[in-house]
Amino acid sequence: NPNIVQVAVASKDHSTLVAAVKAASLVDALSNAGPFTVFAPTNAAFQKLPAGTVDGLMKPEKKADLENILGYHTYVGVLNDVLLQDGAEFDMVYGGKVKITKQGNKILVNGSPIAGTVKASNGIRKKNFCLSLPNALKQPLRLDKGIERKIRKNDK
Repeated sequence: NPNIVQVAVASKDHSTLVAAVKAASLVDALSNAGPFTVFAPTNAAFQKLPAGTVDGLMKPEKKADLENILGYHTYVGVLNDVLLQDGAEFDMVYGGKVKITKQGNKILVNGSPIAGTVKASNGIRKKNFCLSLPNALKQPLRLDKGIERKIRKNDK
């Protein structure tokens, strides 16, 4: 079975995420045994950010910020749907927490619906249409107001 990185590489919806994982030098870490749960932002999630934001984050001087953002989308362990109960919170690799809510049969992470789950040899990937930032990271990034407003809106 392919690992989480290989699953993402095979997905046309996650090419920006794959580029980010490469730019952050996290391919080896996310290819390890794990297990991991990755709330994987789609290309559409990255496209919601203002023009130039993704390119800026891919620059070598922003590597630490990119690592933190990707770490906020990664949990050490497998979070299957049974564990994703309304009100549950999980500590992510970055150190921030994500909150799970439910609307009917839909499971949401930080208010964004999970659009599907793909099993991998070292965990699972949950397709997500939102890019979230941990609160602690928003200030150090010194985001311009437009970017910060979009991200805060997506965090709710």
